[in-house]
Amino acid sequence: MANRQILLTSTRSPHLWQGPTALPFRIRRRAFGLYLIAENVTAPSLVLDRPTREAFARQLERDRFDLVGLSFTAASLASARDLARMVRLLQPQAHLMLGGPGAQLQGVERLVECDEVVVGDGIAATRRWLGEDEQAPVHLPALGAGIRMGATRRTELALLVPTVR
Repeated sequence: MANRQILLTSTRSPHLWQGPTALPFRIRRRAFGLYLIAENVTAPSLVLDRPTREAFARQLERDRFDLVGLSFTAASLASARDLARMVRLLQPQAHLMLGGPGAQLQGVERLVECDEVVVGDGIAATRRWLGEDEQAPVHLPALGAGIRMGATRRTELALLVPTVR
């Protein structure tokens, strides 16, 4: 399927804050699986890593997408439902895939409107939807790693993943 545009996004997870200067209870981690999918399909892909609701809406209004992949956790189910409704409103033609840890919730397709629920290999599911070879080699994206706390690092780091499949 030539010229397909893909938007891959994750939900904002609820965090416990202990004051305006405190770090969140849980450290913000990149949605690595989304970057991994984007790196391993031929279609142009945009990754929005935990965007605000407003940033997500602006992106849907700005560009047309054929596939929207939404990664979420059980804790962010309400946010996933909200983003899925926004996709249906602003991009009704888009195929909406749900994935991530929240996709394993029993009956999630009744809780969040979608076209497909992906449990397991998101790369293979996206390649299948695009008509690409599901068994093609998997390449790791080049992403920086580390906790961002306002301090400047002098060394460059890489993220190594020992096994993918």
